Amino acid sequence: MTSNLKINTETLEKFDSLKILIKKLGKVAVAFSGGVDSTFLLKAAIEALGSDNVIAITVTAPYIPNWEVEESKKYTEELKVKHEFIKIKIDENIKYNPENRCYLCKKNIFRSILEKARDLGYESVVDGTNFDDLGDYRPGLIALKELEV
Repeated sequence: MTSNLKINTETLEKFDSLKILIKKLGKVAVAFSGGVDSTFLLKAAIEALGSDNVIAITVTAPYIPNWEVEESKKYTEELKVKHEFIKIKIDENIKYNPENRCYLCKKNIFRSILEKARDLGYESVVDGTNFDDLGDYRPGLIALKELEV
């Protein structure tokens, strides 16, 4: 497929900078939802480290639609990268819809991803949080910071 998309130099430099940062991490696990942000990050990680040093980890849970999981499988097959799945339950505290539910949910998800990644020999976990997310109210970002993702 040929694209007429022209990417400016600044964008290419940012992409190269991202790959340099990823390369410094060594082997990485990408928290992979199959969405645009995590797919972009997964592709960057593969370009930086090679597919042998990258794994995608996808969470499955009652509140994650099956089509999202299937889409994540499709992308990892196309990218020829290892892909692991973690089935998690809904945290008891989240069931009651507390104010900090996003924080609790994100912490539960990423604690599971970190554990799986480390069991498989990947010390670093990266996710597709981007600059635009930082300006919004995102309590889940606190969980990521606490877990050093």
